[in-house]
Amino acid sequence: GLPGVFVELLDESGAPVSEYTTATTDEAGAYLVKGALPGTYSLRYTLPEDAAYTQPLTDDKVFTSQPFTVKASDELDADTLFAVQTGTFAGLCYVDGDVNGARDETDAPLAGVQVQLISATEVNSRQAISNAEGQFVVSSLRPGDYQLTITLPEGKLISLDEHSPLAPAISNSSSADLTITMAQRSMDNRIAAVDTHSLTGRIYMDNNLDRALTEGEPPFVTGEISLRHGLTKVEFTAQPDAQGAFTVPVLFPGEYTLSVPLQDDFELYAPEGVKQSGGNWEATVSMNAASAQTALDLGLVQFGSIQGALWTLGGGDHQLDNLPISLYRAGESEPVQQVQTDAQGNYEITGLYPGSYELAITLPEGVRFARLIDSQMTRFSLITSDGNGAKGNQGRSAAFPLAMAENRQAQDIGMGTLGRLGDYAWLDLDKDGMQDAGEPG
Repeated sequence: GLPGVFVELLDESGAPVSEYTTATTDEAGAYLVKGALPGTYSLRYTLPEDAAYTQPLTDDKVFTSQPFTVKASDELDADTLFAVQTGTFAGLCYVDGDVNGARDETDAPLAGVQVQLISATEVNSRQAISNAEGQFVVSSLRPGDYQLTITLPEGKLISLDEHSPLAPAISNSSSADLTITMAQRSMDNRIAAVDTHSLTGRIYMDNNLDRALTEGEPPFVTGEISLRHGLTKVEFTAQPDAQGAFTVPVLFPGEYTLSVPLQDDFELYAPEGVKQSGGNWEATVSMNAASAQTALDLGLVQFGSIQGALWTLGGGDHQLDNLPISLYRAGESEPVQQVQTDAQGNYEITGLYPGSYELAITLPEGVRFARLIDSQMTRFSLITSDGNGAKGNQGRSAAFPLAMAENRQAQDIGMGTLGRLGDYAWLDLDKDGMQDAGEPG
């Protein structure tokens, strides 16, 4: 039963008979009105604040019965009325300025949010609007199933809060199924909003490795890029056009994981802090909530390579395999990569950024580099014995450029054996064991 219902006996004019012909229902919903003289009457029922009629189905708190006649000594049973204790759905709407999914002291309340609970039975539907403090209360909810619909002011998106019944939405409106039980008080709901944000950007080849799009750097078209929002886990995608430009017109502010699909010989070079995950390159990027738009240019590098082989003067039988080759950036002392020649004296250095490089090698003992004249007349040699970078069996080439994605081939190195007794004699002016230009026989 429903306790607390106030029952009054009314006369034919609709006025209360007396202050004594009233009653209040008990815990079983029962009541007893005494003192009615013979005549025609009706009963007026007034529900407590947290109750509603279900039969008759009306939102009025007051219901008056049909007239009935009382005779002397009558004891009458009135028709049964049906009512329920109603529920309340209440909470707070706010702007999550730091996009952390929780209400902080710095987060502003959000007024003007429409909160609707829609029932299949129209009379059960309710709605409210958040006030200047962001508070809303939807009361007098009969038990049952509802569709909760939240509509924010324009320019806002529904974000994440652990106390929200809604999932984040790339919209100012979102809905969720909601069940209200008898006398339920759902009072601590939080509706988080963020300002709508947009992203624009361009994918380019970062030829000068400065992590900034500069004039003359060409665009590049990748596959679909994705951005996964750190807070809401919502994923956004964008397809670059023929000029490498892409846009995401509506998204949340906050931190994202950017993922760009690239072939094996490419690297996402800008922004900084990228890492490779399978066939994708990933980076953490941030969309500032204080602004409406973020510009994000993505710089790519396509790796280059250097290939070459050792060759011998006169086809001598010299060691060609397992000779150490080091590659340096021009003017630097720490090698970028180190490799060894194979059984045929070939070598290859891959995965190289564009730039200026120098190559160094140590030949076997008793062997010297080909001369400049040999490099000109016989076969190219990257290092020559009469060049500035050679000293005995150790040599380092002059600096040479490597362009973006360049496969620099035929970077060969010639070598020959030192002279021995019985061989051709010459005046070895520079004491390198090789007859160089200007050294007479």
